[in-house]
Amino acid sequence: MKELQTRLTLIIFSIFLAGWIICGWSIWSLEYNGAKKDIISTATLLLDTANVVRDYTSTKLNLNLLCLRKINHIRMYQIQRIKIKKYLILIESLFPPMLLNRF
Repeated sequence: MKELQTRLTLIIFSIFLAGWIICGWSIWSLEYNGAKKDIISTATLLLDTANVVRDYTSTKLNLNLLCLRKINHIRMYQIQRIKIKKYLILIESLFPPMLLNRF
């Protein structure tokens, strides 16, 4: 009788142990897969955000910089024209107009 009781105890204990191991392994695998999916979705979101920022800076900001460069170029051209006009006025004031008409 004692041997039968020992055998049944070992069988029941092994069944519970096997169930506990199987449940633990399945829960761990579910958590691991869920964490993996969460990390992948977060990384994808971060990469998409970085791509959007890069596209914005390469298109919008470069266009604005080009416009500023053109405006600065036009301003420099206008400043040069003003300087040239001042020099021409100075030259005309120094030399009589008849001399300038000869050239």
